[in-house]
Parts: sequence; C-alpha cells; structure tokens
Amino acid sequence: MLAVLGITALAVGMLHAGAGVPAKVLPEAIHVHGAENPVTGPSYSGLRSDPACGAHGLVTDAQAGQVPAPCVHMDKAPPGVDLRVAASTADLKTRVGSGPAAAAAADMLGVAAPAGSVTDPSVPCDGDGTSGYRVQAMYVVEAGQSNRYDALQTSLKLWAAGVDDVFNRSAALTGGVRHVRFVTDGSGTCTARVLNITVPVGATKDFSSTISAVQNMGYTSGSRKYLMWVDAAGKGICGIASMYPDSSAGQANPNNGGYAMYARIDNPCWGSSNSVEAHELEHNLGAVQKDAPHATPYGHCRDDSDRMCYVDGPGITMMNVCPAEMESLLDCNNDDYYSTYPPAGSYLATHWNTASNRFLLGGGDGTNGGSPGAPTRLAATLQVNGPAIAGLATQAQVSTEVPAGRTVTAIAWTLGRKDCFLSAPTAEQTTITCPVTAAGSTTVTAAVTDSANSTIKVSGTLAFAPLTGTKRAVTLDATVNGKTGPAEVCLSAATPVRIRMRDAATGQPVMGLTATVARRTGTLSPIVTAGTISGADGVSAPALTVAAATDSTYTPGSKPGGLFLAAAGDTNQVTASQCAPSITANIDRSSVYYADPVTVTGTLTRPLSDGTVVPVAGAKVNVVAATQVIGSGTPTTKLTTLASPITDKDGRYTTIVTPTSSAAWSVQLPAAPSYKPASAALGDVAVAIPATRLTASVNATAVGYGTPITITGTLRRAAGGNLTALTRSTVTATITPAGAGAKPVTLASATVSDTGTFTITGPARTAGALTVRYAGTAGQPASTQDLGTLTLQTWQTTVTLSGPALRTGVSASVSGNVTKQAAGDPMVAAGVPVRLYLRPADGTAQVLLNAATTKTDGTFVATVRPGKTGTVVAVITGVAGYADNASAALTVR
Repeated sequence: MLAVLGITALAVGMLHAGAGVPAKVLPEAIHVHGAENPVTGPSYSGLRSDPACGAHGLVTDAQAGQVPAPCVHMDKAPPGVDLRVAASTADLKTRVGSGPAAAAAADMLGVAAPAGSVTDPSVPCDGDGTSGYRVQAMYVVEAGQSNRYDALQTSLKLWAAGVDDVFNRSAALTGGVRHVRFVTDGSGTCTARVLNITVPVGATKDFSSTISAVQNMGYTSGSRKYLMWVDAAGKGICGIASMYPDSSAGQANPNNGGYAMYARIDNPCWGSSNSVEAHELEHNLGAVQKDAPHATPYGHCRDDSDRMCYVDGPGITMMNVCPAEMESLLDCNNDDYYSTYPPAGSYLATHWNTASNRFLLGGGDGTNGGSPGAPTRLAATLQVNGPAIAGLATQAQVSTEVPAGRTVTAIAWTLGRKDCFLSAPTAEQTTITCPVTAAGSTTVTAAVTDSANSTIKVSGTLAFAPLTGTKRAVTLDATVNGKTGPAEVCLSAATPVRIRMRDAATGQPVMGLTATVARRTGTLSPIVTAGTISGADGVSAPALTVAAATDSTYTPGSKPGGLFLAAAGDTNQVTASQCAPSITANIDRSSVYYADPVTVTGTLTRPLSDGTVVPVAGAKVNVVAATQVIGSGTPTTKLTTLASPITDKDGRYTTIVTPTSSAAWSVQLPAAPSYKPASAALGDVAVAIPATRLTASVNATAVGYGTPITITGTLRRAAGGNLTALTRSTVTATITPAGAGAKPVTLASATVSDTGTFTITGPARTAGALTVRYAGTAGQPASTQDLGTLTLQTWQTTVTLSGPALRTGVSASVSGNVTKQAAGDPMVAAGVPVRLYLRPADGTAQVLLNAATTKTDGTFVATVRPGKTGTVVAVITGVAGYADNASAALTVR
C-alpha cells in the first residue's frame, strides 16, 4: 500500500454552497502522501507542531492556534517514487490511471464488471453537468512554469475516469452502483471538466499555500470537492487531502457538502494504477474515521489489502485479511468506510458511510446524488488566474448556475485593455494574453445569456506581476519564406521573415516583443530591418522582410521588453538569385453576362535547390485579356490588363474581374530582376449582353387638362433566368402629340428603387402617345413601353361673384369662386386666373378693373373701383384647358 497519511483541519474562509455566508469551522483532517522523512517539528514547509495534536502532530501555517487544532501527521513517501523528480510529459502520457487495475481486481474477485471501457475517458452524465454537489477536477501550475494543460488534458480526463472506476467497481462488491459526480462537459457522452489554473509563484510550496491560492480565485463553494493535479515536484508531497473527523451518520455529516474541501496530487504520483487520486478523494468523502472497526489514529485502516490501508504511523500493526486484488479497490470486507448495503446494526449502518455521500451518483438520497437547491435565476462566478506575467497567457473561467429547463446560449468575454488577446471569447474557459508592457491590472468581464434571454455580467481583476521582477530569457526561431535555416531568396525581392519568440522557461509564446532581423553583406555593417511586434502566438506581425541584392547573412533578434531580455537567434546564410517561379491559375466560370464578377485564384511558388517548393509572397501578377484586332492589314492581338493582385504570405492570390467583352485570359508574372517570367492560361471567357425587362402601367389615359397621372412599373436586368433590379437607373415618361414631325414632350422621370420598382407622376398638359423609356447604358440595352394614347378634356367652368353695393369712384372688395367639371362631378378650380371688368352703361368698351388667381379652395378676392355706372363681372378667358365663362353682373350706381 502507498505509505503515509495523517490528520489536520480545514482551510479557513470556505463558504457554504448557495448561502454565500462563512461556513461553520469544524475539525478537519488533512492527509499527506510523501514527505521524504517523518516530520517531528516545525521544519516542514507550511506545517507547525501543536500540543493539541499530540506527538508529532502538526497544524497548517494558515491555521496555527485554531481551536480545535487542525492536525496533520506525515510519513515516508511510497516505495519506488522519487518525489524530487518531475514526471515528463511523455511519461505521463503513457500512464493509464486506475481503471484497468480496478477492472482486473473486480474480475479476479468474481464481481460482475460494469459496462464501459476502462481506457475511455468518459464518465456518467448527470443533469446539466454543473448543478448540485460535484467533484471539480483541476490542473494547477505555478505562474512562470511550463503549462502542460493542452498536452495532458486527455490524460487528466482518463485518470478522472479511472477514479470513477475505482468507486463504481468497489460498489459492485456489495451489489450497488456508485459513480463520482464530476463537473462534466458534454451530453450523452461526458468527460470530467478539468480547469486550467495558474497560481502565483510559491503557491505550490505546500498544501496550505495551494488552498489559499485557489480560494483567492473564488474556488470556495461548499458544493464542490476540488481534486487538484498540481504540476509540481520536489515538495515532499505525493498526495494530500482534507477530511473532517466526524463519524455521525446521516446527510448532515460535514464531509457531505456545505464546506469546500481540497485534495492535491503532485506530478510524480499522477495516473498510477493504484490510484492516489481515488485515495485522496475518498478522504474528501470522509474516510477513514478514527472509530471505524479497523481504523488507525491517522485516518486510514489496518485490514489489508485495501486502497486506504497501510502503516501510517507508529504502533500500527497490519492484518492481511483480504486478497491482494483488493489493493485496487475500496474497503476490505466493506465494514470500515464504504458499503452500498451495510448489514443492519453494523458500524456503517449506524456511522458515516462514504457510499452515502451525495458527491457520488447513487449516494445522498439514493438517486441523483443530492442537490444544494435548484437555482431560480441565472448566476455566474468568474475566476481569473494571476498574477499574470505580462506577455504570457493566463487562464480565466466562468462557472454558471442555470435554472431548471434553461441552457446557456451565449458567453461573451471582454477586457479592460484593448491590446490583449482572448483565445476563446465565447467559451466558458479562455486564455488571456497581454503585451509585455502591461502593468498594474485590468478588468475581465464575462456576459452570460441563457435560453430565457436572461443576462448576467460578472467581472474580475487580472493583476500583472511587477515589471521589476527577475528577467526572463527568450528563445527565437525564424523562417525565411516559410523555411528555417539557410535561405534562398529572389534577387532584391521583399522576402518575408517571421520570428517566433518564446519564453525560455515555459516554451510559451511571448506577446508584445519587438522583433528585428539584421542582414550583413560581406564585411559591411549589418542593416537592421525595422521591427514588428509579436502577437499572442509569439510571431512578429506583419512579417519582416529581407531584400537581398547579393548573398548575405541574416540574424533574427528581439528587443528587451517587460520582464523579458533581449535575444538573438542563429545567423544563417542568404543566397540571392533571379528566381524561376511557377504560377497556377483558376477561374470560377468562363461564361458570364456583361460586368458580372469572375473570381480568379492561383498560387505563385518557386523551387529550392533541395527540391522543396516555397511560396512567393508580395509579388504582383497580372490577369490579362487577349483580343484579336482586325484592321486593314494583318490581325493583331491586343493585351489588356484586367487586374493585378499581390500574392499573400502563402503565395496565393485572389482577384475579382468584371469583364465587358469576350477574350482569352491568362495570368502572367512579368519578367523582373527578381523573377523570370511565368504565365498560366485561363482559357476563353465569353461575355453575353443581358436583356432589359421594363414593365409599366398608367392609372388613367383620359383626364382633364393638367390633372396629374401616375405611372408605375419595374425595370430589371435579365441575365439568363436571373432577374435583378437596375437600381438607381432613370426611367422617363413622354407624350408625343399627333401629327407628322411632332416631338415628344417629357411628362416626368423617376429613379428605380433597390427592388426594381419605380413611380412616375406628372401633370397631363399634352395629348398624344404615352411612352415610358429607359435609355440604356454600356452593356445594358435600352427599352421602351407604350401605354396608349393620352386624351385631355377641356374643363367647363362656373364663376360666381358677390360684394357690397358698388358706387362710382368708391373702392370696394368683391369675392367669388370658380369650379370646373369634365366627366365627373364639379370640383374646385385652383390656380385659375380671373379678370374683373367694368361694362359701362353708356355702351363704351369694357374696362379691366383688376385680376386675381383662385386659391386652393377655388375662391378669389379682389378690390375694384369703377369709374362709371354700369356692371362689374368676373371673367375666365383664354386659359389653356378651361372654357371661357363669366359671372353674374354686379350693378354700379
């Protein structure tokens, strides 16, 4: 059995899940695998002796003096494990965890193995994967150390599934089913969700420091047991976990939720076949209580073989009562801490039984593992790993609680600094990378929206390590035209140089450093190309360039910035010559209508002396149309450049051409000092003229003079079966009078809308043939639509006049109104000129007294001053479209 484990108490400041208030502090045991030597005093980092804990008893630094005392007992490391040596990534990837061993043990004990592959990282799905009491898996690494999360995430999930195998196959010994209730990702098929956590420098030196670090990040929920794979070695720890020394039966046991609990496994002990992870989690669940039938005083058992039994302190004598196969499973004889069906009256029937823990599926109330209460509103908490080293990536995580029946539909991360980079701005977990010059802190915000359109925003602070700290080395690698090592470049051509800058200690990309490249020709001093800044991937952007007119050398470099030192890469030879590129060309279609877009794509590459092919970036190629010109002599070929795209960093080019005539196309690279000419044929491109579709109708063709008429219609381009609006084109309505040589008169014009419709409105003052015309443009034929003959009717008029008694030589105001009538009812006649005349009684010629124009309601008012006796009348005469008429006379005395 793996050695060690002892007793201590909980970390301070944990919160009860859901309540959000400080939890009651209870005695708690902390069990540690792997101190190199027995600990007898305050020399072990993070632990101090305390009389309340008895001989060799210790407390954590964070809890020294607490009553009751949080006790710890330490023992030797397990045989064969050197805690001073970190496990390599390659080694860890070969470790399969405890699943195969647990399956083999169950098989040898004659227990029916549950379904499922022991090499599959999947674990049971339960609910939404987050609500309720759950085990939260974590990968934990110190800032500034190599973060191996991406490389080991699959292995971590497999080891978590192995922990589940240990618990479920152990439950099968007593005929039951239990699964670890992990926080999971997925639905249908789930895996344990493993958080990527970066803690401050020094936070992995001991368990107390690690607990404090993750608590400061917000991992304090009483509905979680935090199972931490800590990427550290040389700390004297294999595995360590917290446990409350409370054997009371029932769901109120403090090991059963309400208090955050923590377990830590350091990398030398990860993924072993006899799972250290399962051992530590079983402590978190409350095993082994000191009053159990075969308990040791230090939280273990002495009836081997058993996952939790070994000599963990002085005076312990082991009993070999169970077969060796039980070493991979829990609770020899199922009588000390884990049984799905304890006999009536037995210890586990009347005391704490970890198989009843609601962090196990089937535990708690026997169904889904229990729940701290269903959320009634959307809630979220945010954790940001820090302090971050400016220039390197750090992690951020948002955890959500969603009411029943809802799902998270959107997550949007935003940062207070606009120059930082988010790797996954819509995911629950993301990384944040800020430039090397970032200092102080910045705000990190996650907006979460659920399927009921409820939104919550949570914010945290990302702090940056002081820029006055220890400087960090940088490693560089450079490519010229995508190749490392000696470079063959095209004579005097701008050749891209990309420099990737990495933190030497961790291998992570560095953001915000300035990259340079120095080129030396012969014995001349180097020419330094202006620098560009590295992005979140550590690569300088845009690419630097080398333009060599002769053979030379180049040396990549980076300037110092933030916590990072200046660096220089290997010097390499650059050989310059006129290149002989090859060009490819493709066209998306070869038959089009006039000015329709045609997309031309292709690549420009060149061979190197070793036979490899590299892209030619930054070169201009021409899309050329060749047409035959036939004159009086021999036909000649006319070449027209249609477009001149520039190749990108991968030698690719794309351009859109809108041809207006048929021709043979090709793509050509002109001869230049840098390149020999190259070309690729695209073939014939046929251009057809589209048809014009004009429709129109008029609301009336027989109206009274000056009446507005309305013409509506559509104007569209017909390219095969595709009709599109001739937007912003002009359509004009004209009237051509009858008679030879008559010229058309414009009624009005209109502009075609985005949908292809138009409306023309204008007053009808000319009779004749009504026509709508589109004049056409280059590549779009004109079109005409005849709307028949427009006839005009003369308005019959009626004039009235009234006023006071008129006297000679006296001014007076008179008024009246004018109506008009054609085919329908009479209507007011607005804007009609009216003249007022005196018709003398002596028979002399009538005299014009005044004139007026009718208002919009057809009325008029005028002042008259007759000089003789007679009568005054209002007269309409000589008005185009209106019949003459006169009012009744007013007598002048």
